Amino acid sequence: MRPTHLRCEYLTDPLGIDTPTPRLSWVPPFDQAAYQIKVTGLWDSGCVRSAESLHVQYAGPTLQPRRRYVWRVRCWNRRGEISAWSGPACWTTGLAVPGWQQPQAWDQPHSATDTTMWVGGPGDSPTMVRRSFTLAHRPRQALLFATALGAYETSLNGQRVGDQVLAPEWTDYRQRVQYQVFDVTRLLRTGRNTLVATLAPGWYAGRIGLLGDKNHYGQCLRFRARLYADETPVVHTDGHWEYADRLPIASADILDGEHHDARVKPVWKPAIADSWPSSGPLVAQPNEPVRVTQELRPVSRPASRANVVASASSFATPKS
Repeated sequence: MRPTHLRCEYLTDPLGIDTPTPRLSWVPPFDQAAYQIKVTGLWDSGCVRSAESLHVQYAGPTLQPRRRYVWRVRCWNRRGEISAWSGPACWTTGLAVPGWQQPQAWDQPHSATDTTMWVGGPGDSPTMVRRSFTLAHRPRQALLFATALGAYETSLNGQRVGDQVLAPEWTDYRQRVQYQVFDVTRLLRTGRNTLVATLAPGWYAGRIGLLGDKNHYGQCLRFRARLYADETPVVHTDGHWEYADRLPIASADILDGEHHDARVKPVWKPAIADSWPSSGPLVAQPNEPVRVTQELRPVSRPASRANVVASASSFATPKS
């Protein structure tokens, strides 16, 4: 018997926790009278006499940004019987610097030549941005921190990054913009790598609200990212990116859907790189992402009247 369903800030093994004292939760195997939490190599709560198993605050040394922390918990009942240790759970901290000052976390350079910027094209039509880089060897762990003004999806070496859709999700972009964290270790390779982001208007520049107005928060789609391999900064959004706004995705809108023309081939140009736009600070996404959870297949495919008429006409047409 051991504690189960370990959570950190309501999430299972979350990536990107931007709070200095995360709250830990679990389901005890019996009527709990005490607990003990261990964060590997960092903190041991000792035996704490408490029945609380929800939102127990971490109380160890200061957490560092972009680090993975592994934790376990065990419990005692009122008779003094002790459970086995839970299985391991983990959380990974976000980009916040010590002191958890959010805007500075992204603005702080990670090298002498770093100025992390927003990159994109000139307007609000679907846009792709890309950047190639070279690795001397595959990292043990690689984390991609990314966000956008508009909806975005990323790929690395032609493979989709993550499984969420409509990121970074709807916020009042003037107050805050959420960023997401992805473990991309298995997608990287020795030698040349290419990171691509596809941007769409989303809630930022697409149709929203009762009146269906466009460009409520802004007009130009932008992408922002940093990639770390084994704690070493590898690539960030700057003036070395390219963009293409002539895409097979001719248009995309949450209300209007998408229009594709597979004949179109992207034409790449130097990307526009902006400093901090008129938006709020970047904060780690605190909730479960939007994901595809089920696909519904049609039961049947009835022919429309137009198709029936067209078929009948084709058979009736005399052949020369």
